[in-house]
Amino acid sequence: HPSGSVAVKHCAISVRVALAPSEEQPRLQLQLRAIAFGMAPPGAGGGVAVVAAGEDQDRMMEPLSEEEEKLLQQLVAAEKDAVASGLCWRLNHNALGLELGDWRRRLLILTAGGELFSYSITSDEKVRIIGGDETIVGIERSHFGSVMPYSFRVESQKGVGRNQGPVARTTLGFFLPQELHIWQRDVKDLMTRHQRAVHKKQEDAQNVKHNVDAVAQPTSQKERMTSKLLTFFEAHENPAGADLVEKEANFIKSELEVKLFRVMNTKALYIEFAEGHDPGQSKKAEVRPSRAESGAKSSDVKKPTEAKKLGGPMGVRDRTASGRKGVKEPKMDISELMNLLKHENLYGGPYGVNAKQVHEAWKRANDGGEDGDDDKDQDKLQLDWDEYQVCIHIIAAKLGVELPPPEGQENKKEEAKLIWSQALKTHWSDERLFLKFCAGAGKAAGGAKDNPADKRSMTMDFREFIALCEDLGIHPGAANKTQLAKIFREANSADSGIEDDDAHELQLEEFQYAMLALAMLNEVPVIVNGRDIAQPRIFK
Repeated sequence: HPSGSVAVKHCAISVRVALAPSEEQPRLQLQLRAIAFGMAPPGAGGGVAVVAAGEDQDRMMEPLSEEEEKLLQQLVAAEKDAVASGLCWRLNHNALGLELGDWRRRLLILTAGGELFSYSITSDEKVRIIGGDETIVGIERSHFGSVMPYSFRVESQKGVGRNQGPVARTTLGFFLPQELHIWQRDVKDLMTRHQRAVHKKQEDAQNVKHNVDAVAQPTSQKERMTSKLLTFFEAHENPAGADLVEKEANFIKSELEVKLFRVMNTKALYIEFAEGHDPGQSKKAEVRPSRAESGAKSSDVKKPTEAKKLGGPMGVRDRTASGRKGVKEPKMDISELMNLLKHENLYGGPYGVNAKQVHEAWKRANDGGEDGDDDKDQDKLQLDWDEYQVCIHIIAAKLGVELPPPEGQENKKEEAKLIWSQALKTHWSDERLFLKFCAGAGKAAGGAKDNPADKRSMTMDFREFIALCEDLGIHPGAANKTQLAKIFREANSADSGIEDDDAHELQLEEFQYAMLALAMLNEVPVIVNGRDIAQPRIFK
């Protein structure tokens, strides 16, 4: 916190004085003396910067205000190619950062071209921290003695090779560790892009140097062979024949799309085959009762032709609402699905699925569909109507056909997405919710505070993480169990940048990392101080 004790700051600057070059020590000694005896810091002559006029020191560490947010939006709109923006604190030139007056509250904007600007909130000051013609040569996290615990220093340099200019250093501080991580990630990615560009320029220069003498030389053997092959293919190419093949392929694909759409949304067809209809049988007078109707009278069992009369191909009347008690809608096993696909010429051949693809689609539909909701259906051996639609949708994707979502399911998905999107935005840093699910709600509610030694009640294992995600609607809508397990491991690993001695439990900061990873996976913006801290990588 900015209001650190005098003793801590005195110790910090004492160490810095001892390590500083001899020419810097007089200035640092003055600052040390001012802190030690509670004196006002030296003015301009002492080299210590003070808070600029018009900046209220009491508001220095406040979050982004509404007025500042409006100003930031205007600056982003004026910059046009801005890709990231937010609030920061920029360290004054030649300041150590041990006092609040060493920092300036600024708005930060990063552009697609790799330029980084800071803007004053109270004046027209605009500082280019990283220019388009500059190369980032170093990034270092600031750790010791600063009133800004979440800060890093970036070093940039103009020119390449012998034409390099002096190194410019800028230190930026942030309100939360998540803001630090996202800005530091973007600047590191930008540095990697700069390094690649420099290497490419160097390689291009070497290639030009080596190939200067080869310009006037005759064509190489490889180029002559390439030219002959191109001539051969051009001579034997048949554009008319290629157009016919392409037209035929497009026609077949459009027919396949129409057929798959009909198969996915025709409930009468589903019921017909789920009841055991086999088009290969010679006797079609009767159809055996479904498994669900095995206890009903034979006179109550309807034939496929009767089922079609109930509502046509796009809307068969629900058997549970037919007025006959105890009769359930039939379900489909995998052999019946195979029979249906064969009947519709969607199995085998050049334009059909194979057995492996059918089994994969079957498993995914029975495991909760394309979202992985495997807790709603306890029957893993049969498909109900909704699972059948999902299965056909997956089969269509395997055949290269993109179908719209099954009828009636698109609105459900959108409603569910609104719920878990809002949950990620609202609860990504919710400490009370985190503690509620740590080792059970009852234990976390009182035991964690009453017994500080009980570390287990302050951390979250994978089972508890799953339970929290289910409670918020995040699982299975935003991520399946495989994705949650991957994010859980990443949050517990060194990749998260969070130091922790328990690789099997999430502490609060690791939980926040995991929730932001879920938001990033689903492109859900989480705005903190004007910055989307769940933004995917900008410079890849």
